[in-house]
Amino acid sequence: MTPSQLFPLLFWSIPLVFSEGLPYGDTDIVGPTMINSTKNTWSCPEFGLKFAGYDIAGFEVNTWQECALSCQEERYCAFWSFEVSPSKNCRLKNSDEGAEHDEAWISGTKDCP
Repeated sequence: MTPSQLFPLLFWSIPLVFSEGLPYGDTDIVGPTMINSTKNTWSCPEFGLKFAGYDIAGFEVNTWQECALSCQEERYCAFWSFEVSPSKNCRLKNSDEGAEHDEAWISGTKDCP
């Protein structure tokens, strides 16, 4: 088998869809990623709401607005969550399925603000 015949077999044998995102603490952006939504309607932003799990990236920023802008700039991001304190942690998400009440977080959709 020639290399040009072997490449498609190798390429398609690698898993490409990460339906649950990355575990907390990982800061690498992955892709391609399937966007998975509960079809809920969210306010812009949602104070006291955390989208748990389904991370595609995580890093520190100063404001929830910076976190939202980062989501808009990331192709596979559909939702974001920003931890107000203590860490000012921004998590980009590919799903809102892990929505839970948490006063330390602010969350939103890709188009918010």
